[in-house]
Amino acid sequence: MLRSQRARPGRIAVVASLVAIVAAGATYAILSRPETEPPTEPGVLLCRYNQFSQSTEQREQGFLQTMQNEFPHINVLASVQYLGTTRETSVRRARQLFETFGDSVRGIFCVCEPNGDGMLQVLVETDRAGKIPFVSCDANAAMIAALKDGKMAGIVLQDPVKMGRETVETMLAHLRGEEVTPRVQTGQHLATSDNMESDRIRPLLYPDRFGGETVEPTDPKFTIAVVTKGLTHEFWQSVRAGAEKAARDAGDVAIRFEAPTLEQDLAGQIELFRRLIAERVSGICISPIDSEKLVPLVIKAKAKGIPTVVFDSGLNDEALYDGESAKVSYVATNNYEVGAIAARRLAEALDQSPGRDPATSHSDTEVVGK
Repeated sequence: MLRSQRARPGRIAVVASLVAIVAAGATYAILSRPETEPPTEPGVLLCRYNQFSQSTEQREQGFLQTMQNEFPHINVLASVQYLGTTRETSVRRARQLFETFGDSVRGIFCVCEPNGDGMLQVLVETDRAGKIPFVSCDANAAMIAALKDGKMAGIVLQDPVKMGRETVETMLAHLRGEEVTPRVQTGQHLATSDNMESDRIRPLLYPDRFGGETVEPTDPKFTIAVVTKGLTHEFWQSVRAGAEKAARDAGDVAIRFEAPTLEQDLAGQIELFRRLIAERVSGICISPIDSEKLVPLVIKAKAKGIPTVVFDSGLNDEALYDGESAKVSYVATNNYEVGAIAARRLAEALDQSPGRDPATSHSDTEVVGK
């Protein structure tokens, strides 16, 4: 058993190392220290999403390292709290966090839309919305309204339409024998109440959604499968809008948009990938639920002449494929920078919020090996 008790300047590095152990494949349970006494210092919460989701892990890393390097006076009360993959789990676990930390919470960062949506509900129902600076990633209607009303300090936005379009365009270029870049960045932007109606930010708050019209050419030259983590979040409908636009512009491409029945169903996504290999589609574009467990299938697809473009969330394939990448390209936001932007915005909001007590960061965590 390893235990970190009120660690001071090196605390974030210790937590990051322990999380890295988990990401490397060891079986561990990361637990909050049972709170037998209330926290003695106020601070901020980092609310994580789900283990082995590379995109959100990078946001978490960017947030923690930016807090450590640029704002060491701001406490991080908790940094290994997972809210889960749905709004419902996020609501339940956010309530538990407030039962533990109560009025010591002075700021919050959630790394994705379902977590932010759930946290917002809890802030509203406990009359804390607008009183505690709150930053999240991606947006839905409730979060946009909260931003406008001053109940959120900021939303870090991706460009899902651009991501979907450039993912399919990258795959098409590869299939046509063109050289493609191994990393395509689709951008990240901070929305606040001051800039949310600007020409740059408004289209990202209200991106196009898939309208139900699938591209079905009579005699397609290529069939490209686009596999997401799920279909329930609005983000994926915007990704699909971009993917369908790329196919429509190309004219000779059929899009197969696929996802597990349940959000974050790893077994379901693996089975989908296997079926697509067996059907010998022209190419597979995937947002992997797990950065490790999809690697063997990407390697298998490559061996059968079916290329893979990874988007949204990365794949740790280089170390397992003779030091080279099994994928064609990775199309995504700079997720580390998403976390860094959130940290800076939260620190800025804290300076404008009453009750901030600067002190050395600390967090109490327990890691139990199994």
